[in-house]
Amino acid sequence: MAKLLYASSSKDSDMFYAVKTPIPDPFFYLDTGDRKYVFLDHREYGVFAEHNQNPEIELVLVNPLIEEASKIEGQGSGASKLAYLLLQKYGLLNEPVEVSNNLPLEMADFLREKGVNLVVKNPLFPERLRKTDQEIEALRDALV
Repeated sequence: MAKLLYASSSKDSDMFYAVKTPIPDPFFYLDTGDRKYVFLDHREYGVFAEHNQNPEIELVLVNPLIEEASKIEGQGSGASKLAYLLLQKYGLLNEPVEVSNNLPLEMADFLREKGVNLVVKNPLFPERLRKTDQEIEALRDALV
C-alpha cells in the first residue's frame, strides 16, 4: 500500500525514519510501493542530494509542481492541493494511501473531500518497532 507523509524530518520521527536526513521545513515523501520519492524545493534540494544515502529514494524538485497544484479547485491549502496533485500524478487517487496520525487535519479533510482513501496507520513503519543491529550500534555510540 502506498504511503504519503508531509512533515519535517527534523521534527517527525516517521519522516526521519523514511529519509534519514534532517530537513527543517515540512516536505512530501511518497512511497508508491514500487518507488520512493522526496519532493523538495530549490533551497533544500541540494542539501538532501548531498546527504541522501538511500539510492532507492528519487529526489524531485517541487517548485514546478506548486503552480500546477494551485489550479486545483477547492478550499485546500497549497500543501493540500500539492498532496492531491502528487497522488494524481503517481496514479494513486483510486488506491488506499497510508498516512501517519501526524498528517495535518486540514490536508486529510481536503484529500478525503476529493475522494482519496486515507488509511491512518500507527505505527506507519512497523519495522521501526524492532531495531536493526546498525541502529543498536548507533544508539550505543550515542550513549558513550
